[in-house]
Amino acid sequence: MGLHSNIVCNNCLTSNFSGARYICAECDNFNLCEYCQKNARVSHKSDHTFIKLNSPVLVEIQKYNNIFSPKNQLIKKKEEEPFEIKIDIVNTGEKNLQGCFISPIRFGNKYLGCLKKTILEDCNKGEKISMDIFVKFEDEDNEDESLNTYEGYFRLMTQEGIPFGDIFNIKVVIEE
Repeated sequence: MGLHSNIVCNNCLTSNFSGARYICAECDNFNLCEYCQKNARVSHKSDHTFIKLNSPVLVEIQKYNNIFSPKNQLIKKKEEEPFEIKIDIVNTGEKNLQGCFISPIRFGNKYLGCLKKTILEDCNKGEKISMDIFVKFEDEDNEDESLNTYEGYFRLMTQEGIPFGDIFNIKVVIEE
């Protein structure tokens, strides 16, 4: 059995894993590795149906790649108001990044989303571009209202919606 290339488990954040892959049939881009599906406590809606893939889907995206800089950010804020953040993307692949877009990977009850932002200009091999993304706070019903931390994981997607490259993390702590 091969590796599920350029796929990240939304629970343990392992990428390029082997074994079965489980895809949520009701959410966009929510994947679980076999270990997490069987053994781990997964923060996802229990009534959602998952599709099991025993073999990897072959996708030609090896020539895409990227590096976010910085890869992780911690931000302290006084209130849960949407904000903009500037990120740098370095194209370390063989193809340009035109037409790709930033997409959030969601897990947990308090998470960060973003408005879809498409890379319109060419970013050729070895080049860097800066992007402003509009980050918003998302909150599912949660019994523990004392939680003051939101976390968001983001990555690039091809125009066809195939994830690739690095994962970018933002953690926001709301100060009392």
